[in-house]
Amino acid sequence: MIEPYTIVTASNDNQMLSDNLLKSKAISSATDVIVQKGYQSASKAYNDAIEKSKTDLIIFTHQDIYLPPNWCSELYKSISILDVNSSKWGVLGVWGVSTSGIHTGFMYCNAFGDKMGQSFESPKEVQTLDEVVLVIRKSSGLRFDNNLHGFHLYGSDLCLTADSMSLKNYVVSAFCVHNSTNYHAFPRDFWSSYKYLRKKWIKKTPIHASCTTITKSMKPMITSIIERNIRRIIKGGAQKPRIRDPKSFYSDVLETQAND
Repeated sequence: MIEPYTIVTASNDNQMLSDNLLKSKAISSATDVIVQKGYQSASKAYNDAIEKSKTDLIIFTHQDIYLPPNWCSELYKSISILDVNSSKWGVLGVWGVSTSGIHTGFMYCNAFGDKMGQSFESPKEVQTLDEVVLVIRKSSGLRFDNNLHGFHLYGSDLCLTADSMSLKNYVVSAFCVHNSTNYHAFPRDFWSSYKYLRKKWIKKTPIHASCTTITKSMKPMITSIIERNIRRIIKGGAQKPRIRDPKSFYSDVLETQAND
């Protein structure tokens, strides 16, 4: 049985929250569920939740994530492996990127309309983790950077902070459904976060995040803006609809695949 845990999310859409995260079995098993609303940044929302948390283990998720019934047991299995190996971990997640730029994890992404990655046994060390799911221990002393505004790249920043504290970051094989929609160009505040991390962690570049690479030069940023705007022109601005019922979608379509 998994140790007591708290689930935290920053939400701006009650319907999206109800249709996705709140349908997860992990919600009913949690010691507490903290829904943060009205914050101007994920960092401030999550730091405030850390102080509120009564448990050491804290799970941060997007509001459009569905966690299958066995998700917590898969997470705990990975934590047990790390504990047995005396691994000093800082942040865990379900999707991440290594220092060599290799993406790894196992999840369903609605924006891409398919599974990403495949199941694996032992946790895999990575440089950064995607913000869809982040897991920390309150006792680690890890905190988000309140000076990082908005809702982008805070997971990458947290992982780099963990690394600076000699803590390692890992992707765990805990399949989930990210009921995301697609967008063809990053918003302006994404690039503000990009430039903030570039300045803060210039000595750690290149920084391989799940959706971009931060380097000493601005070339990746400029190239990405051009490429995404070209795709937007070619494909149009229509967004892919979200899955209406991710819980049923998982049980009817994905469950067998996720357990392969």
